[in-house]
Amino acid sequence: MNTLQKLVRMPIWLTLPAFAILLDVFGIPIVLLFLNSLNAPTFSIANYQAFFGQAANVRVLLQTIEVSVVATAICFIVGYPTAYLITAASKSVRTALLVFVAILYLTSLLVRTYAWIVILGDGGMVNNMLLEFGLISNPLPLIYNRLAVYVGMVHIMLPVMILPLVSVMLGIDKSLMSATRSMGARPLAAFWRVFFPLSLPGVRSGSLLVFVLCLGFSITPAALGGLRDAMLSTFIASQVETSFNVASVAASAFILLAVAAAMLAIFGLDFSSTQGRPAGPARAYWWNWLLSMSTLARYLNQLATPYRAKRWTAKLYQAASSGRWSQIIGAVFVVFVIFYLLFPSVLVIIMSFSAGPSLQFPPSGLSLQWYRSFFGEPSWTGAAWTSIQIGIAVTILSTIVGTLAAYGLNRTFPRLRSSLTMAILGRSPCRVLSSASRLISDCSSLD
Repeated sequence: MNTLQKLVRMPIWLTLPAFAILLDVFGIPIVLLFLNSLNAPTFSIANYQAFFGQAANVRVLLQTIEVSVVATAICFIVGYPTAYLITAASKSVRTALLVFVAILYLTSLLVRTYAWIVILGDGGMVNNMLLEFGLISNPLPLIYNRLAVYVGMVHIMLPVMILPLVSVMLGIDKSLMSATRSMGARPLAAFWRVFFPLSLPGVRSGSLLVFVLCLGFSITPAALGGLRDAMLSTFIASQVETSFNVASVAASAFILLAVAAAMLAIFGLDFSSTQGRPAGPARAYWWNWLLSMSTLARYLNQLATPYRAKRWTAKLYQAASSGRWSQIIGAVFVVFVIFYLLFPSVLVIIMSFSAGPSLQFPPSGLSLQWYRSFFGEPSWTGAAWTSIQIGIAVTILSTIVGTLAAYGLNRTFPRLRSSLTMAILGRSPCRVLSSASRLISDCSSLD
């Protein structure tokens, strides 16, 4: 009886509403998708054999993984120092920077992708500026290639990397760095040995989120890339629109889901800081081994010990340097990243005041004609009001259900929390595929 009462009182039950919604929206469609891929009720793996039997399909799959890995690496290289500098800023500056990072999602993904076409196109802003200054004689091929795909994907996914990193970095005790410096460690050594290992949960969570979301990218690669830069999700969408081979589409979609699920199962997710928790064997991740000192490095470290002792004694009572140049470089870097994130949205806003017959940059003149056209058309205002109503309802429901789920997950067993978190976040690359599976099931019932 006591055991039953303990089970009922466990906070894990607070996650049931979230999982019920996910089961209806994602779980059931994915099950139907999987059954279709196996040619239910006969059940066979012929569709998977046919997929891997075509070299073009395998190339698109490998290309999707490659693009996702590279985009994730770029987001980490740019996002980690940005998150570190945001964390080191004052509270008011940090709040403003986080607002600038998060405000990016107030603009539609499709609109931001269109903005990059305006910026990088043959007649776009960059080529026009270079031609006007006489630096080039012909427009540069800045669009419809792999570089443009990376620019667009990193622009969209960079906040997904920055926000988890900032969340973890804010929980790191800064006095640990001061203690390391007081014992003679250089700033880089103190960062690498103390701060970076403590920030690894944010690195892992941000990288996995970016990678899994990049696997499901469709609009940006299709709009900015060439024919050779197709992603598997774009390939699936084209199959749905053309041949609509139900079993083949289902197999392709589930292969993409399997890749994301495999990555989540291998690396897992951890949004919590390790600070203040005992470091048991279960938390000894593979990258801790990469950070350990090799035998040669330890030997060189011992040789340098007398020199560091003399240097520490000599500088013990010296005034600390202001580090003005490092602060200037850091500020310039953060400004550049924020400019990169916000400029496409600002560009679209400027273009909306164009007086010409079509959107162009720079505008031939300023006018409110597009706004008058918008508010004067009942179909546009009706769609906007519907979007607002849906947004408010989804925000309220997500806040309530998500808060209950987060509270329950935070107070359950670590391994169970990790598994349930992977189940919640593993649906990210399937948000479009679940809709496709519903369409497949509907069309199958009509047949």
